[in-house]
Amino acid sequence: MNDLLRFTSVNEEIANFLHALAKQNAEQRLFQFLNGLDEVYASQRSQVLLMNPLPSVESVCSLLQQEEPQRQVLEDTHIQLESAALLTKNVEAKGGDTKCSVCGNKGHSRDKCWQVIGYPNWHPRSKKNPQRRSGNYKQGFQQQNKPLQGRQRKQDTNQLTRLK
Repeated sequence: MNDLLRFTSVNEEIANFLHALAKQNAEQRLFQFLNGLDEVYASQRSQVLLMNPLPSVESVCSLLQQEEPQRQVLEDTHIQLESAALLTKNVEAKGGDTKCSVCGNKGHSRDKCWQVIGYPNWHPRSKKNPQRRSGNYKQGFQQQNKPLQGRQRKQDTNQLTRLK
């Protein structure tokens, strides 16, 4: 009925085979565990794979659990340093206490003042912006459009007075 042989005694050869089989299963579990880790653990994964003999899954899990609080502290420090760097960059970009001698505004010097070098195309005071050449919306509006009549003129006049 049963064609398999039964072992009644375990000799040294069988013991070595069973030991090698258990070791292979343990390595396979370790590789599956390491393969499932996120990329933030790439350096720890590499360190574990360089160990000889390979540790058990339980010891690697313990190692990662010990390093997790250190990772949190380092991430918090990195965020604080990054915030400080951005704050410093923002202060430098605004020019600190620099005050323009032409317009009197803070944050730029005479060599970067738009009144001296010219306004950008998108700015209302730009000479290339035909809609607001004079700087006064009401005058520009009346110059570009023909005189309005009746009801439309009254509506537009009311809108212009609200803009003032």
